[in-house]
Amino acid sequence: MWVAQIPKPRVPLASLHRLLFAYFPDHPANAPRPFLFRIEHDSLILGSTLKPSCAAKHVQPQAGMTYQFDAIVKPMNGGGRNPIDGNARRRDWVARNLRGAQIGYCEVYDLPDLRTRKSDGRRIVVPVCRVVGALTVTDADEFIRFLRRGGPGTAKAYGCGMWVLPELMEVSVGRHHPFERRAGR
Repeated sequence: MWVAQIPKPRVPLASLHRLLFAYFPDHPANAPRPFLFRIEHDSLILGSTLKPSCAAKHVQPQAGMTYQFDAIVKPMNGGGRNPIDGNARRRDWVARNLRGAQIGYCEVYDLPDLRTRKSDGRRIVVPVCRVVGALTVTDADEFIRFLRRGGPGTAKAYGCGMWVLPELMEVSVGRHHPFERRAGR
């Protein structure tokens, strides 16, 4: 998996993925998206099966190693139709759907719904939460497939789905996610 941290562009959230395709100039226009991304306050973390046309690091988790993780996910079953409520149930859902690793510790934080509009004006509302913790890789190949797929859940767009492993990926993850409401704001 390739990982890059790039400046956050000033484009609408619903258009961001179209801009990110520019980092893959040889990728066929009609082919499935080869990347996931994570929005930070002033940057994007881009993860891909293909090397992007910018500075990027090739990441290969190792079996037996423990890594911290941080992800924004949409906790749903049934193709996104059945929300999973309650942090204990969400932690179980994350652990049950993790592939190639075992959760050693996991916290779940509610985030405000992600709200945006598509280019046709249609309103999109995505309920999301943040999962943070530590995991130990048990099968490196299976775990990398999990990372490339974008983890559990149905949201793989709008900055959701990418699992960030800060010490392995050498990226900067802010203490707060851009969707979080903070006191005084």
